[in-house]
Amino acid sequence: MIYSLQVYRGLAAVLVVLFHTHMIMPGYFKTTTLSELISFGYAGVQFFFVLSGYIIYKMHSCDAGKPARLPVYLFKRFIRIYPIYWIVTFSFLPFWLLIPSFGESYHREIPALIKSLILFPQEHAPHVQVGWTLVHEVFFYLSFATIIINRALGFIFLIVWVTIYATTSYLNTPLSFPANFFLSELNLIFLLGIAAASVGTRLAKHVDHTGFLVAFIFGNLLFLAFGLIDVFYLTDSKFSLFYGFSAFLIVIAAGNSKLESYCKKRRIILFLGDASYSIYLIHPMVLSFTAKLIIMLGLYKHLDNNVIFSILFISALVIGALLHSFIEKPLLQKLRSTVSSCRAN
Repeated sequence: MIYSLQVYRGLAAVLVVLFHTHMIMPGYFKTTTLSELISFGYAGVQFFFVLSGYIIYKMHSCDAGKPARLPVYLFKRFIRIYPIYWIVTFSFLPFWLLIPSFGESYHREIPALIKSLILFPQEHAPHVQVGWTLVHEVFFYLSFATIIINRALGFIFLIVWVTIYATTSYLNTPLSFPANFFLSELNLIFLLGIAAASVGTRLAKHVDHTGFLVAFIFGNLLFLAFGLIDVFYLTDSKFSLFYGFSAFLIVIAAGNSKLESYCKKRRIILFLGDASYSIYLIHPMVLSFTAKLIIMLGLYKHLDNNVIFSILFISALVIGALLHSFIEKPLLQKLRSTVSSCRAN
């Protein structure tokens, strides 16, 4: 385990939950100063993407050009994404099917459900709304798989993709679905994670702890600076690539001994990092349910809006942590042990 990455995975999860708590407040209650201050929390998604690119490169760069390793790679990616995602989807499916006010019209359409379950690109979000990021994640996994199948062809595919992306961006070409999905700048952020892993490995041979510490501090300051600009000056703008570059600088320092020693002691955030996927999947539904419950019980009449914000936020973290502890973690352990037993036999 790289402790610094787990810490930042936990912080990214917290940022996303804060952002969605901020987004849900005006629909049920009143927006507060506390809510507005974390309106840049969507940047947690960019951080997740960079971390994903970094981890995939670290774990599977040695598989490049070795197609025999593709089944193991795909299975590892499958069990990390789909089982708990399917559990969450089917848990809420009865509500989408039986209660018209719960969800959108496409939540009651079978083709949309099937595409949601396999995380196939659609013009709208999957049934589990935050699953839209997982669609990008799966696209990245499959793109990296081309490098495993054939190193040269895989890199040619990535070069062609980046060239087309850069050309359409430079020409400011308007894109519609599905081109706007495949050429989304969000897909580019995964490559920043790969670059961070590659650059960090090479720098480790020539740069001392101080150099990595400078990159780490500068990356954090840059991330916060973009956040402040986002909040106070350009609230309608999105800084996806800028946040991605900040995350790139931060994760370059991942694995540094001094940083690892510090992060290893941050047990609560490390746990949130472990539980980050479950928290990410379940938190929008928890926020919605908790907000409706507060209104139904009339508690909003007696609670300050900052207190309500805190209740929503904490509820989402707690339920996500429980989902991880009692369902996701045991399920992953079972799947991994089953595969290990099969390979041993």
